Amino acid sequence: MPEATIHDTVHARRIHRLLLIIREIRDNPRQELSGLLERLGVSRTQFYKDRKVLANMGFGFSYTADHGFVITADALAPTLDLALSDRLLLMFALGHLWSSGEGHLVARALRVGRKLAAGLDEPFRSQVLDEFDRVVMHEGYGCRPEVLDALEQGVIEHRRVRILYESRHSGEYSWREVDPLRIYFLQRSLYLYARCPDKTPSFRTFRLNRVREVRFTPVRSPHIPYEKCFHRQLANAFIHFMGDETNRVVIRFQPQAAEYVAEGLWHHSQELKFEPDGCLLFTVQVSAPREVLRWAAGFGLDAAEVLEPAWLRAEAAGQVRRLMERYEGREKTEDKSQEIDG
Repeated sequence: MPEATIHDTVHARRIHRLLLIIREIRDNPRQELSGLLERLGVSRTQFYKDRKVLANMGFGFSYTADHGFVITADALAPTLDLALSDRLLLMFALGHLWSSGEGHLVARALRVGRKLAAGLDEPFRSQVLDEFDRVVMHEGYGCRPEVLDALEQGVIEHRRVRILYESRHSGEYSWREVDPLRIYFLQRSLYLYARCPDKTPSFRTFRLNRVREVRFTPVRSPHIPYEKCFHRQLANAFIHFMGDETNRVVIRFQPQAAEYVAEGLWHHSQELKFEPDGCLLFTVQVSAPREVLRWAAGFGLDAAEVLEPAWLRAEAAGQVRRLMERYEGREKTEDKSQEIDG
């Protein structure tokens, strides 16, 4: 390889690494230094050399084990000079960003969208913010802006908070005390990943549209090395539910659905195997097998058959039986009604 090409490649890699460092420190200041070095694939010595380069460029930061990364200078944050039409276009385009599937990007973009209104004059600023909150935040994500703002503050300031949270099962609200760690986006919804000091397991997720109110406590959250745990649990989710343990799920798709299923990447663990008759064996390792069942049922009851695990197959069979009984009962009622009418 020519010397100039080698030099350009090394230079490009270094620029890419510097950009990654800036993004990680801005988006996730509480992560451990060892975890960041592992993801970057660099030594501690190289990292501190990169920090010096960034400081010369105007991006300075410090690190302590107790408080994580703290930005001390950020000359790389430009002042936006956007026209009114530009701001409005960018703000409401964020309402469609969920389709990209870039979870953390969406959560950050929502905050950016509200900041774009800061350059508008009153009363137009308040009117645009109200509309943005209604269309994008509340209708698009089901989340109250004040809830997102308070939880973001809790993450940044390491503040323990109390949240008034609606139970998914009972629909009742109760107060939960949590250490907010990360806000992320998954399958068109915003979530909070938090530590519950008095619960087991201590790391849990909360859907932001079920948070009614947030109150700050005087307690400072301890430094919690959660990154490896979070990414592992997130990788095990098929749709929403995260967990440490996984279950093998095997679905046989009939030919009418097999080709469509095979075209998509539904989970990073998926394995696909076509059978001679055109059926497709779809295998994944996930924390919540019922999510796979609900997803597969969307292709039609006659198109998907659960093979593993046995308990999920039995559960699917029970659902089919109850559905058949419902249809048969309705048909008998309609036949009896026709006899009476006749």
